[in-house]
Amino acid sequence: MLNQNKLSLKASVLMLTVLTAGIIAAFITHYIGTKVWFYVSIGLTMAAVSLMIVIYKKDRYPEEKLLPGIFLLVGLVITAAALIFNYVLPISSGNDENMRTVAVFGGICFAVTGAVLIAYPLYTDHLKKQRCTDEVMATCIMHIEKYIGKGEHSYAPVWSFWHSGAEQSVAERRYTFRPPQVGSLTLICVNPNDPEDIYRRERARKVWGFIVGIPSLMIGAFVLSIALM
Repeated sequence: MLNQNKLSLKASVLMLTVLTAGIIAAFITHYIGTKVWFYVSIGLTMAAVSLMIVIYKKDRYPEEKLLPGIFLLVGLVITAAALIFNYVLPISSGNDENMRTVAVFGGICFAVTGAVLIAYPLYTDHLKKQRCTDEVMATCIMHIEKYIGKGEHSYAPVWSFWHSGAEQSVAERRYTFRPPQVGSLTLICVNPNDPEDIYRRERARKVWGFIVGIPSLMIGAFVLSIALM
């Protein structure tokens, strides 16, 4: 049975609607100059979309929902911070201490986000490697194509292999910009208790975590160094 682990159509439409509404609200509040509600719109949108991913995404293992859970928390923190800095610690151009507080908060958010984006892929891959211990040869029988904008697509291979006394067809969850070669063979590791849980060693490390995480960590460290001088 082919498992693509997708959100349901209803959940996808709902998430897209909330995301669109949040972007429109952020644009309007930014345009009319109400900065606090701009940040509130961003924070609540991030929290709402993350919450829907946590609720509706059909993941088998708890750590696979850790990242959207973290962004849910970040969204709520951004919302709370915007309200606190606006109504509890109103910032004026002459209030250097409050400006320093905002800078420290922003630097911490960037640094923590960067560290999480770097560590999370390594952590989930480590757990998957521990679960998937049966080595089998698999054949690429097709690929799943996903449109990512501007005429570009990404691709995920579908592997067919024999395990647990039956032929299994499992779609890999990680996408690349190059379509896989149908008919190619590769060695994959399979969870003996869950044949749809697979691990391919050459695809173990998620590069996107480093691409986004390292700059975010560097920005956070730079902002903190300036704010704490």
